[in-house]
Amino acid sequence: MSIKHLTFDASVSIAFGSITNTYADLLALTDDIDLLFLFNTTDVAILLNIPNGANSRKDFRMPAGSSVAIDCRTNSKRIAKGTIQVKYVSAPTSGEVTVTGCR
Repeated sequence: MSIKHLTFDASVSIAFGSITNTYADLLALTDDIDLLFLFNTTDVAILLNIPNGANSRKDFRMPAGSSVAIDCRTNSKRIAKGTIQVKYVSAPTSGEVTVTGCR
């Protein structure tokens, strides 16, 4: 049996001054992913718009200064390919939003 290693996509960040109240593209997923690491080091809540299956999208709210890892491997699920987008709830004055995907 061979070992299957994780492949990391490049981390993508957007600084607080470039986040607006309309969605900006953050990470383009060219294929489904197994893991997603999200970091919001801004001083405000942000909304991430994430692919949600075939032809669907959902908002994912992250509080200020939060991080989360979404691991789909245990349930044999994947996050659908597409573009992850970001916008603020109220204008941030510091920090950044960083996203990394793994297959």
